[in-house]
Amino acid sequence: MVGKYCGKCKSCGELVYGSLVTMGNNPEFNYCKRAYIIPDDLSEALDAGELCFPNYTEVVFDSVCMWAGKEDACGIEIYANHRIRFAVFDHNGLDTQYVGTVKFNDGEWQLHNCNIHDGSFGNDGPFSLYWVMSQYDECKVIGTV
Repeated sequence: MVGKYCGKCKSCGELVYGSLVTMGNNPEFNYCKRAYIIPDDLSEALDAGELCFPNYTEVVFDSVCMWAGKEDACGIEIYANHRIRFAVFDHNGLDTQYVGTVKFNDGEWQLHNCNIHDGSFGNDGPFSLYWVMSQYDECKVIGTV
């Protein structure tokens, strides 16, 4: 699949990054849902027809996340299901600190399930990830769902 992905390695539990290859659940062919991450340098060779059987890592199918095309304030790439700490400023310049989950929805990357940083629930959102990052440059990845 086109894009950049990460997933949890099925054998060691580490996150791996690269291109995604999946197999669906099709009883006719007797296989279940599987996902594999191919490192970027190998996927380029595969696209050029230089490799028949590239090195790949099988990952937990439900752990696969797509890159949102952005990095946080520390240079960490932001993927779907990452938890992000961010602030939203009101018209008086006062900020409210939130923690939200990155999801792709309605054709854009958004922050969902936003809680006010002190733990209370905020009824605002979802927020556009790109809008938040354009008005607040201290967004930080704090974990995954």
